[in-house]
Amino acid sequence: NGWIRVELIEPTLWPAAHIEPLKGYSFEECEPLRGDSLDGEVKWNGSGDLSAFKGRTLAVRIQMCQAKLFGLST
Repeated sequence: NGWIRVELIEPTLWPAAHIEPLKGYSFEECEPLRGDSLDGEVKWNGSGDLSAFKGRTLAVRIQMCQAKLFGLST
């Protein structure tokens, strides 16, 4: 019953809680990851393509409900 959602931000201000997510990459646009998986892919509106952000410094914010996160990679 648990889930994980991710949103992308550009870490230009602190605290990060006050930074708006990048357009198209918010929690609301993220497809929740559910179930046990070693290779779950985060997708926003059906796409996990992050090539448009190559060379940019980004940060992730993660929401979890009844879930555990054991690793993260790009």
